[in-house]
Amino acid sequence: MPLVSVVLPAHNCEQFITESIESVLNQSLTDFELIIVNDASTDRTPEIIRSIPDKRIVYLENKSKQGIARSLNKGLHFSKGRYIARMDGDDIAMDTRFEKQVTYLDENTDVSVLGTNMELMGTGTVGTMAVGDEIHRIYLLKVNTIAHPTVMMRKAHLTANRLFYDRLADYAEDYKLWTDVAGSNLKIETYPEVLLKYRPHQKQTSVTKSREMELTVHKIRLLYAYNYFSGTLRGREDIYLELMSNCMDPGKTDDYHQLIHDIKAENSRKHYFNEKLFERFFEKVLEGSI
Repeated sequence: MPLVSVVLPAHNCEQFITESIESVLNQSLTDFELIIVNDASTDRTPEIIRSIPDKRIVYLENKSKQGIARSLNKGLHFSKGRYIARMDGDDIAMDTRFEKQVTYLDENTDVSVLGTNMELMGTGTVGTMAVGDEIHRIYLLKVNTIAHPTVMMRKAHLTANRLFYDRLADYAEDYKLWTDVAGSNLKIETYPEVLLKYRPHQKQTSVTKSREMELTVHKIRLLYAYNYFSGTLRGREDIYLELMSNCMDPGKTDDYHQLIHDIKAENSRKHYFNEKLFERFFEKVLEGSI
């Protein structure tokens, strides 16, 4: 059995797929399988994948377009590795990525999901992700704290908690999975090093499906917050979403502050989150700095 199963969904990414696959095949850690799920591509993507002669590649094909969540779940279903690594068909993994993530997970057996920092190609900008499980769990109330294509996950923890990608959360399926992981009291961490080059371009889902993604994110934010503060939020969902979406109405300032006060009071009673970190989180929300 391979140590790592790399799951790479692909749809019409002929321009970048070769470079992406090669960055996986050239990893310093070689004990892996690369499961590529072709989601009914209409360009040369399947031809390119099938032309690469490496026995570690497992090629799966959707006859009709299923979307990223179903494609990812298909890859998970067929995976055999202890760890699940994510990869996209337009990004580049640093050659020591898998080795460093596996070493960390082997040494930290309580961590279920491990992301990394990333470099935005063509900009020189480094995307620095949140560090610390407590920070992840709090900041997930507002933002996605893990860069999806950098992730390595412990498969046994996902299976034991019946966690998978929600097909109803297409366009934000990763954010939904992280909130499900956090809600199951599984630990999320970030390896504080750049281990992936992320390629921004105009064909990305975040660009082509930005409105659909925004609406899905709203639902995920509210659902995750309801896990903890359902009584406090009921009847004030709009106020909460405006607050967490940086869309605050100056005429509702008192409403926002009252809601924050009530949420913090409930947290003090129930001890969901570290109070100091929770206090700082809402300071940043009001500042608009996250």
